[in-house]
Order: sequence, then structure tokens, then C-alpha cells
Amino acid sequence: CETGDAVESSAAIAESTVYVGSQSSNLLAVDLSNGKVKWRYKVKDGVGESSPAVANGTVYIGDLSGLVHAVSARDGKGLWTFTTGSEIKSSPVIVGDRLLIGSYDGNLYCLNKDDGNVIWKFKAKDSFKATPVILDDKILASGLDHHLYCVRPKDGSLIWDYEAGFEIDGSTIVSDGRIYFGCEDHNLYCLNLADGK
Repeated sequence: CETGDAVESSAAIAESTVYVGSQSSNLLAVDLSNGKVKWRYKVKDGVGESSPAVANGTVYIGDLSGLVHAVSARDGKGLWTFTTGSEIKSSPVIVGDRLLIGSYDGNLYCLNKDDGNVIWKFKAKDSFKATPVILDDKILASGLDHHLYCVRPKDGSLIWDYEAGFEIDGSTIVSDGRIYFGCEDHNLYCLNLADGK
């Protein structure tokens, strides 16, 4: 399938359809069996590293103009958009009725996935590039301000934060009460999930 420009994000697959964003300013739905394009949805400035998330018949993605898009998975019609203050390279994460996504404007946003209204936002010292990680009672969000933040899903209030040696580009992995992440300071970090030590 020719997308028209570079593809930097990962694809999502749901119900025999592949959804992928392109720098050609398109979100595409492609038939998994034959590679034919089902529909194209036009975004404003192209899709960078933000990967689509699919839930309950809706595809969500961020673009390089700073817009979050909710699109019908069936026909590619736009349902709503939400405007952040800068480009989005973070991927959306859906939990229940909420969508979480970071922006280069320095905010981690928690939106209502049905209408795009803000439930809360958490402000960092610099941009969020990585995709947040959602646990039962914690959200982990790594920033280009060298910090890993742990916030409450209910209201976005800070539980703890840890300052690494440089920018944290990637997401974290959690296993057995420990957090693992790589950093631009050439180190792999392992933290205690409970307190960030």
C-alpha cells in the first residue's frame, strides 16, 4: 500500500483492518487481506511518530500540528478534534472512557474519548514525546525535561517524579513492581514503582 510519504508510526490492527498514519497528512485504513485502501482521513500537518489507537469503532491519533483526532473506523469520517499547543509524537492510550496523550506543549492530557473534552491535564517542564503507560492506580509519563512522572489517573495529581540524566525519549516498561526505561544519557534505569527511588 502506497502511503504517499514516510511512515514513522506503528500500525494498529482491528477487525481485519490496518490503521496507519503518514507524513502525507493521511490516516489510512487498509484491508488486512489485500492491502487495498478502504479510506483516507486528512490531518492537518502529517502524522509523525504518533501511532493510532482503536477502541469501540473509533480510531484516535495525534498529528504534527498538535491536533488529536477521533475518526470513525467504519468510514473514516471525523468525529471530533482536540487542539494542543504544539506537535504530537506521543501515541494515544485508551482506558475506559478516557484518552491519554502527551504533547510537545508540555502537557499530558486526559480527554473524554467520546467528545474530546478535557478531564484534566498535567504540566511538565518540557515536552512529552513518549507514550504514557497506564497502570491500575498510576500513570507513568516520561518527558524531554529529563523527568519520569508518576501521576494519579483520577485527577492527574503528582505522586512522585524522578529526574534522570538527560531526555527520556521512550516509554517505560513495568514488571514486578519495577520500572525500566532507557535515557539519552546512555543509561538504562530501574526504579521502584511505589516511590520512584
